[in-house]
Amino acid sequence: MEEISVENINSWILSIGLKEAFLLYQFHKLIENKGHLIKGEKWVNITYDELHEHLSIWSKSSIKRLVHLLEEKGYIVSANWNELKLDKSKWYTLNYQKLLKKLDPHTYRKSMDISGNAVSDSALDSTDLD
Repeated sequence: MEEISVENINSWILSIGLKEAFLLYQFHKLIENKGHLIKGEKWVNITYDELHEHLSIWSKSSIKRLVHLLEEKGYIVSANWNELKLDKSKWYTLNYQKLLKKLDPHTYRKSMDISGNAVSDSALDSTDLD
């Protein structure tokens, strides 16, 4: 997983909004520090109450709305990886490929994909940047 730079965050702020970019960065840090490797991706299991502890500047209802919005837009991916199916707590990861597409073209060219391979200019030219 690559480190998220200030350039990345600035591009996200301009393309998806300040609150959204801030929440995505917080998820990135949680996944990086507390994530569990599941099927080749790092996921974090966290409740809205726990998110509120990290993001006390917002109400729990605001956090919940933002998470749902970013799930609908495909930036946050959620699943139930719990052993007990009665446990409905969600696991989260980020759609890093979609987030990389939100970077400006210059930053996107310099970015690396999740596997560590340089993104080629031809990949940039053939990729929809919406």
